Amino acid sequence: MSKENNGGPAFPGMEAAMVHISSDGVEDYEMQARGGMSLRQYYAGRFMQGAIAGYMAKGGSDGTVGYWDPKDIASYALECADALIAALDQ
Repeated sequence: MSKENNGGPAFPGMEAAMVHISSDGVEDYEMQARGGMSLRQYYAGRFMQGAIAGYMAKGGSDGTVGYWDPKDIASYALECADALIAALDQ
């Protein structure tokens, strides 16, 4: 797949975009979602929040459960977000 499915915008703003001008000069507009974070970013952030909370609850802050590299947490969160988006597309 050449373009990754990011789920679209999570909290987009709305913007009027001109989509057509008729031969007599009448402009046609439609509202389109613009900006905001992607659903992939939003889901990954939520998964990351839960993973870190669980890690800390198990004693992660004092080293009793070992060290969990933040890069690994982020990678795991993105994998979870991608899996959720794929499941929702079915």
